[in-house]
Amino acid sequence: MRPAAIIGVAASLYATAANALASYTTGANDDIRLHWGFPNSTIKARTGNIYFKIDAPSTYAWVGIGVGKSMLDAMMFVVYKGTNDSVTVSMRTGEHHTPPVYTPTTKVQVLNGSGVADGRMVAEVKYADFNMEGKDVWMCAWDSVGPLELSDKKDAVIHKHDGNRQFTINHSAAAISSETNVFSASDDGSDNGIAPYVAPVNYDTIVLAHGIIMSALFLVLYPAGAIIMPLFGNWFYHAVEQCIAYLIMWVGFGLGVTYASYAGMFGKQTHTQMGTICVVLLSFQPVLGYLHHLDYKKHNRTGLLGRIHSWHGRGLMIVGIVNGGFGLQMTGQVGSAWFIAYVTVAVIVSAGYVGAIVYSMSSRMKQRNRPPRTVVVETVSGPALRLRSR
Repeated sequence: MRPAAIIGVAASLYATAANALASYTTGANDDIRLHWGFPNSTIKARTGNIYFKIDAPSTYAWVGIGVGKSMLDAMMFVVYKGTNDSVTVSMRTGEHHTPPVYTPTTKVQVLNGSGVADGRMVAEVKYADFNMEGKDVWMCAWDSVGPLELSDKKDAVIHKHDGNRQFTINHSAAAISSETNVFSASDDGSDNGIAPYVAPVNYDTIVLAHGIIMSALFLVLYPAGAIIMPLFGNWFYHAVEQCIAYLIMWVGFGLGVTYASYAGMFGKQTHTQMGTICVVLLSFQPVLGYLHHLDYKKHNRTGLLGRIHSWHGRGLMIVGIVNGGFGLQMTGQVGSAWFIAYVTVAVIVSAGYVGAIVYSMSSRMKQRNRPPRTVVVETVSGPALRLRSR
């Protein structure tokens, strides 16, 4: 072999070895191919340029990759077909269970190898000033069935994904020494530098348990305990049932905080904000109830403390029911069977509870308006008196 040829082959092998990209196969039919390259200078400084390639069938409406353990606030790059066999790369910010929102940026550069050809859409991308700290968990999502017209607009509306995967990237296994022709290395179809991401706990189960517990709490347990007083007037059963519900509330709240903290959304959404306030205010109910009980025993009537206890609880039950709807909205369940069932039960329970309150107030009004009983003393023969009421 001629020296020049040997040098050429050696240079090619060196470039391939130097630019050993991390690769991953996923998709509805394992037909999405992903590649990453991290320059040595970026790995050393923990910030700088990175390169990635998304190669997917052109039949997909869109394909996206993102950085983060959850959708919320994840930095995502969404690819879809543009006009004239081009591709559009849109940087977006994750919104949990709703489509990500377009985020304008000048850091994304679509490289020359991008486009649509032979039934594939390919996006080769350079992203500048990437901060690598804590960025080893990535995700890929796609819509393989939804229609999406050709669009060069980076804020084009996309439909919800029908599939997704999470994985971790070994940056060192994707280290490249040259930023020239990053994707020229051959693709042998094998995955390297990538491992499936396994969450430390099953957070899907946690959020499901949170939803079930808090729905049962505000739709069944709290209303049932509250109805005991106006319908039956039994303070003991009321107190026992509400204390049990109170303890269950903290279990559900703890599960919600666990999931929200993992997803990085605690205190950032209406649902988590309203839910936290509602639970904190409900924590005063047992104390208010006990003080009302002592006041009632002393005066044999419902005083100011009793009214505060009653209306404080009623108001927070309404807040809790409404907040459950926000929770379903946040998880993308609006219009689903879960959402319809929740709203239906909420309406029935609310109507029944309002009816119980009206019945109780009406009964007390009748008692107050009833004329007082009089006692008539009749004189009778003999040493005894006979009392007759009317």
